[in-house]
Amino acid sequence: MTSKRSFRWVGYEVTDEILDAFRDTLATITDGIDAGVFPPHPDRPGGWKGFIECPWCDPDGLEGSDRYREWERKILAPELRGYVELAAPDELAEAEKRRNKGVGDHG
Repeated sequence: MTSKRSFRWVGYEVTDEILDAFRDTLATITDGIDAGVFPPHPDRPGGWKGFIECPWCDPDGLEGSDRYREWERKILAPELRGYVELAAPDELAEAEKRRNKGVGDHG
């Protein structure tokens, strides 16, 4: 909503499919909160970004490789499944491939 667009709202049709996805997402979040699931989820290390995206994952601003390795070790934990499916589906798929190939101890 800006003067460029004459202060018009830009929206979309809220379909049953969108509402279902919203409800599922909200249920995953609230179920995780209820279960005490608050995992640090750092970005993959690599390259300087000029800012710290997650100060809890990278408190000293020196990258966060250790936090990411911890994340990789925990990603397949059953307690985190709902969160990981929602927040990191690509990373989950990669971790499952590694597990199925027997690479590393991720679980």
